[in-house]
This record gives sequence, C-alpha cells and structure tokens, in this order.
Amino acid sequence: MKVAAIFLASCILFSLIPTHLSHEEPTVAPTEELMFAPMNEPKYCRSRQVFDGSCTDRGSPRMTCFLDFLGARSASEMPKNCNCTPQPNNKRLCECSVICTDCCIHN
Repeated sequence: MKVAAIFLASCILFSLIPTHLSHEEPTVAPTEELMFAPMNEPKYCRSRQVFDGSCTDRGSPRMTCFLDFLGARSASEMPKNCNCTPQPNNKRLCECSVICTDCCIHN
C-alpha cells in the first residue's frame, strides 16, 4: 500500500514538472497594452418624447421622465439628466440625454 501511494505521489509530481520548466509565455494571458487600453467614451445627445400624464406620475419629474425613457426605448441608450415639462391635455414633454446612434468618442 505504501508503494502504491509513493508511486501515485511521484506520478503527480512528475506530471507537474514540465509545466514549471517551460519558459513560454501563456498565449491567453492579456498583455499590458490590452489591460490598460483606453475605452471609448459614450457620446450623449439630447432627445425629446411626449408621454401621457403629469410630470409627477412616478415620483419626481426627473425620475418620471427617466422611467418613461427606459420603458419606451432600449436600456442601452442609458438616459440621464432628464427634465420634464408639463403640456396641455394631461401630457408631459420629457427630455433626456441618451447615447447617440454614432455611440462613442474615440480617444
């Protein structure tokens, strides 16, 4: 039984040796250039849309318009800095900054 345990331990140790003796760089390791590459900053544009109801239907006017934009559009537009303007006939004009269709400013 001792011989089998020693043999098994030896096999495991010898199977690890070639990986430690190898001086090659791993091919999947990210390079420093990729790790610290600048990201493209999203470019925001102002967008307007009219919705039914008052500016305080869902809390504050800013939150109401933010939630309206999220519900009516793709979340990838990432609305921010929303404003609400009351309109006649129980309508509200929402204006938010959203990511433009041309997306990003390249650094």
